[in-house]
Parts: sequence; structure tokens; C-alpha cells
Amino acid sequence: HKLGCPVVIENDVTAAAWGEFMYGAGKDSDSLFAVWIGTGIGGGLILNGQVWRGSLGTAGEFGMGISEQDPQGDRRVLEEFSSRSGIRSISGIPSLSTSEIGKAFLEQGSPVQSILLEGASRVGTAIANVITLLSLDTVVLGGGIVEELGQPYIDLIRKQFETDVFPKHCCN
Repeated sequence: HKLGCPVVIENDVTAAAWGEFMYGAGKDSDSLFAVWIGTGIGGGLILNGQVWRGSLGTAGEFGMGISEQDPQGDRRVLEEFSSRSGIRSISGIPSLSTSEIGKAFLEQGSPVQSILLEGASRVGTAIANVITLLSLDTVVLGGGIVEELGQPYIDLIRKQFETDVFPKHCCN
């Protein structure tokens, strides 16, 4: 069955990154890093006006970056702390919905709020590492958790990012 137009199959976050680069927050940039926090954590990279997948095809797999290593050598990735799946696992509430996470985020001192605060900090540091390494000027956040928690959550991520990024004056 012919569609009469070109068809591209693409990773959802890479497609979102391209859309932001072409028509959204990155339309005036030559490079962009997109981070989508939802069930998992995905990333998309646009470098010098092109989608970047890398020679292994894994560029942008942001949630798979190591976020912690315990003394026994066990490693945990960012997604295990900061995604909806990670929040469910840490909280011990496997049925926790995104809207329930949003409500818990507003409950001072709740265990889920503590998990979210720690997760936002880890995401901010991880984004700072990417920006420091690649010298990008645009970061776009999206995904179900970001959309549900909104600007207060973004502000937490940005605060940690600004603490950790080099150079300190890189981004407004």
C-alpha cells in the first residue's frame, strides 16, 4: 500500500528532538540535546544540524548512563532513579501513575517527593555532563513526568544543572 510520500521510522525522542530543532525551542540553534522523562528516560541529539546516532547507533541513550556505583561494584543507571519505572521501583508502589506522582510531588515530605527531588538532581548533573562534554547551547525537556510536574520540576533540574555545568556562564 503506497502512501505517496517518504516514510521514516525513528526513535520517539530522536523524532521529538528533530521537531524541536526544526520548529520549536532549538530552531535558532545548530545543535540540541533533548531529554524525555517518562516511563523511561530517552535522549535525542542534533549536532551541526543533523540527527546524531553515533557509530554504534546508541547516541542519545541518556537514561542508560551510570548514575551510581555502590561499594560492591553494582551499577545503577539514571533511568532507575528518575523515570516513572524507577520511581515505582524505589517507592515500592508498582501501580503508581504519572498523575499520582504529580500529586505526591506537591506533598511536602512524602517519600515520592523525596525520590523526585533526588531524581531531578541526578538528571541535572547528567545533563550538565553532556553539555560540558559537547558544548551544546540548547536543551529541551519533555516526556510524561516533565509534563505532569511542570516548571517546578524543571527548575529543580536546572538548579542542579547550573551548579554542575562548565563553563558556569554557558546557558541562560
